[in-house]
Amino acid sequence: MLFFRRRDRVGSCGPAPPRRRPGRSEVVAHLQRALLSLRRGGGQPRVLLTGPPTGRTIDALTALGCRVSVEADDRTPVTIEHPDATFDAVLGFDLLDQLDDRQARRLVAEWVRVLKEGGLLFVVARAPHERTDDALRFEVLPDGGLAVEVRPRRAASIRRRGNAGLERLLAGFEIEEHFLRRDGLRELLARRRGEDRALGARP
Repeated sequence: MLFFRRRDRVGSCGPAPPRRRPGRSEVVAHLQRALLSLRRGGGQPRVLLTGPPTGRTIDALTALGCRVSVEADDRTPVTIEHPDATFDAVLGFDLLDQLDDRQARRLVAEWVRVLKEGGLLFVVARAPHERTDDALRFEVLPDGGLAVEVRPRRAASIRRRGNAGLERLLAGFEIEEHFLRRDGLRELLARRRGEDRALGARP
């Protein structure tokens, strides 16, 4: 599913689920700056959303000039139906926590495969002390914020990994940002290892 312009928000009718207060995220801002840099260089960044998509995330990315692909809805993908080295950035929200180590390694390997060298991965995962078993949905906002929506159902079995365990899963990446939020969620930005450092790379 591709989105080239602003679309209606993805969602369903009924009472709005509760939300945690959105706040500005330096990790999201870093990602947005990198995508803008690529766009200003004359390219059209390709971004893959894995996990439940939201209209506001799609809107925020298309407003930056990105071409957005959506791989999954409410299921957890471990196989991605795209060619190698397709994307400049991949977003994976509340996915690794719902997979055992074997499945998580398969998903990370797919992220590595579909990212270009130097491409960015943005992941949100639960810290070990975060005890909410609700399903969560995340929205990237145009102002660099990250909103969290608590879904009215329990998530699948949650596997909370420490920092070392999470970073071991991401062995194919170089960690650039790792931020622990007050609500017990971790935002992590990582770069696919390789020589291509064009996408907003730091000196």
